Amino acid sequence: MLNFFKRKPASMLTFMQLKTQLFINGKWVNGSGKLPVTDPSNESVIAEVQTASDADCLAAIDAADNAFKSWSKTAPRVRAEILRRAFEI
Repeated sequence: MLNFFKRKPASMLTFMQLKTQLFINGKWVNGSGKLPVTDPSNESVIAEVQTASDADCLAAIDAADNAFKSWSKTAPRVRAEILRRAFEI
């Protein structure tokens, strides 16, 4: 059973631990702009994340389509383990 309480709250993450770029085709890339993320409890800006242009979106769709070919042949148990590990990050 997954223990959701093992994860640190976002407020405990340092800025350096928080990836704010776009993840496209297995790489972290800068987007076309930035969008502030605010803490609703005090309205302070806690991070800035990259925004995606139309070209970024199309690149992500193409990468996902290409990855699906091999991903769909991966055993369900292996896929589940990969997703579990991603959740723990």
